Amino acid sequence: DPVVFLYVKNLGTASNQGIKLTLNNSAYKIYIPPQGSVNIRGDGSTLQMQHVKVNKVTDNTSVEFIIAK
Repeated sequence: DPVVFLYVKNLGTASNQGIKLTLNNSAYKIYIPPQGSVNIRGDGSTLQMQHVKVNKVTDNTSVEFIIAK
């Protein structure tokens, strides 16, 4: 099932704790800085988010997320 809403917050506080968000194995990556967040709303047809992946940039950090299908 495609994701219709996605919220991701980077809980890191140090400048080297950024994360990158990738949707559907796309070449496009969304950089989320420490204490930053992003929310994305899919429409279930044109914008389908079936594969959501978060990667650290340098140091480990924690994330908070909400996914609605």
